Amino acid sequence: MGIVYRALDRTTGEPVAVKVLTGTEPRYAERFAREVRVLADLRHGSIVRYVAHGTSDGGQPYLAMEWLDGEDLASSCAGGSRSTRP
Repeated sequence: MGIVYRALDRTTGEPVAVKVLTGTEPRYAERFAREVRVLADLRHGSIVRYVAHGTSDGGQPYLAMEWLDGEDLASSCAGGSRSTRP
């Protein structure tokens, strides 16, 4: 459905994660728009922080979020680590 890039916020200079919608099906666009709305309204220390959203020059929707350093999901799953949260 999308690709995530590491980029720099043009306002703050801080690294951000930018998710760009690549799927062309209407259901993908609807799901992506819902993800943007939900994330923009959430404020919690355990949820990635919303930075911005919009449309690229090429017409693709994007969502910018705070960049979190750490292990990616694929590496985590390959290592067999499990969450200890209830």
